[in-house]
Amino acid sequence: MSKTIYIGLNDNFHDPSICILDSEGKLVFAESSERYLQYKRALGCPPDLELYFEEIISSHFPKDKYHVVIGSSWSKTRHNSSKFFDLIGFFNYDSHSFFRRLFKKMGAHRSFHYGSLRAAAALTQSGAGVFKLFNKWNLDSVVTRQYFNHHLAHIANAIACSNESEGIGLVIDGGGEGTAISIYYIQNNSPKLVKAIRSKFSLGTLYSLVTNAIGYSSLKGEEWKVMGLAPYGKPNALFDSVLKDIFRIRNNKYTTKGEILGKYEEELKSFITKHQLPKEDVAHTTQNVYLEYLEDIISYSKKLIPNQSTAFISGGSALNSSAMGVISERRLFEKIIIPNAPADDGNSIGAAVLAYINHTNKLPDINSVRSPYLGSEIINSSIEKYIATSFLPFKKLEDAPAYAAQLLNQNKIIGWIQGRAEFGPRALGNRSILAHPGFSDNKDRINSAVKFREGYRPFAPSILDEFGSEYFKNYSFTPYMEKALSFKDEVKDKVPAVVHVNGTGRLQSVTKDINEKYYQLIHNFYKLSGLPLVVNTSYNVMGKPIVHDLNDVMAVFFNSSIDAVIINDYVIERSSLSAKDNHRDGVI
Repeated sequence: MSKTIYIGLNDNFHDPSICILDSEGKLVFAESSERYLQYKRALGCPPDLELYFEEIISSHFPKDKYHVVIGSSWSKTRHNSSKFFDLIGFFNYDSHSFFRRLFKKMGAHRSFHYGSLRAAAALTQSGAGVFKLFNKWNLDSVVTRQYFNHHLAHIANAIACSNESEGIGLVIDGGGEGTAISIYYIQNNSPKLVKAIRSKFSLGTLYSLVTNAIGYSSLKGEEWKVMGLAPYGKPNALFDSVLKDIFRIRNNKYTTKGEILGKYEEELKSFITKHQLPKEDVAHTTQNVYLEYLEDIISYSKKLIPNQSTAFISGGSALNSSAMGVISERRLFEKIIIPNAPADDGNSIGAAVLAYINHTNKLPDINSVRSPYLGSEIINSSIEKYIATSFLPFKKLEDAPAYAAQLLNQNKIIGWIQGRAEFGPRALGNRSILAHPGFSDNKDRINSAVKFREGYRPFAPSILDEFGSEYFKNYSFTPYMEKALSFKDEVKDKVPAVVHVNGTGRLQSVTKDINEKYYQLIHNFYKLSGLPLVVNTSYNVMGKPIVHDLNDVMAVFFNSSIDAVIINDYVIERSSLSAKDNHRDGVI
């Protein structure tokens, strides 16, 4: 009798990812394709690339006969429609007037045409790697496929993130299968759709339009920049009224000024230029409108589903950690569950979980907060081989957390690469750059000499959970950096490197249960410095994904000013390198 493997695919044109559950429903692996490809957001790529998928399966399962159940994070209707767009991709948009007229009638333009083709390519190719591998193994494996609604996959991902089993489920994103807001009643871990707001009203689109209008790129996922810039600005009544004219809320009715929202990007850009609005004020006003609308949606959901104290929030809009922090601090719910990967990449988990439930008629075993450390691992043998061939002065450590703490206490900037990679957009202590939080210049130091990014962007504090209430005014357990909370006034001067200009920090609560090695590092640093937190940012440079393999790790080290990198129990320090070893001019 063959064993069963459940494979979830986020087969969107952006942020494709793969998730694997074993026959018992245990989460074995989850990773975004961008990590393997080192191509930000992996636009237009299928999630189960052939060689990558074979590498994953071979490292977790023996070659055997299996029943493989694929769960897709889009409905079958969406997959079928993609075939139409894939077909018209053979025609040239500029030379065939029929297709120009068709897209113009739909209110779209060239970018919509090409965007549709990218989406079609990803959808039509997804699953091919799975089928090819098991056919190649030729062990009479059976591969079947199930399709799930996009928002249902989002909320399934959130439910599978904790042992909470009842509450209100909110999915808020740019739009998925005609819906940008879905409200669910969750009971016994099962979601029931109460309201789908099937309109163009979309908080995700609102943010994306502004991101593009002020010169950033939503395609590159640069909404982060708008969120980070917002506290530096002030409200602008004119821009507030313009946004609220495009996106309208009246008596629980969510509508828009027009059907095709893409055209408003140019209008917003012209308005900003005409009135000479500073980027900071535009960002600040956008964040205010976003939060106001989010609170309205929450209020509406409470009317539909009364007497609920827990919220499960998913979709790309849940990445707005500033807004998530505000609704947490205002106690709009007693408990807010946000998964480690709430955007589309996390839908591979949702699809795998739904496939498991459909196939077995039972829930996966969820006993605690989900570990985010689900991705690929850099094994010691590859490090040792690299050391042997590179002749670089690595040394083996007896106690890596203690050594790292000593370096941090000396105000060194270090790379901390341990175990399995985090799944989701945030480094949570396994693929991180760390620094001392007590020196105010460390923010500028990391931004300018390590990350090469805008100086206004903040860094996260990773704090021992038991000290959370000593440092934050309205502390709540925040394991995935999902909320930005307000620091207490009396501690701000102690940790200036992690206090944003508005007095908040997008924190990570660290516990021994979730990440013992990282916990020990911070605990050792606390014993040396008296500070129970460290600066944490992702181990990458701006515009690139978080590192995937050892070569990626060393490329960042040699092309930045990181003082040392600790990979598992091996360390290399810049001070030990000779001039010829140092591949970057001017490295400090």
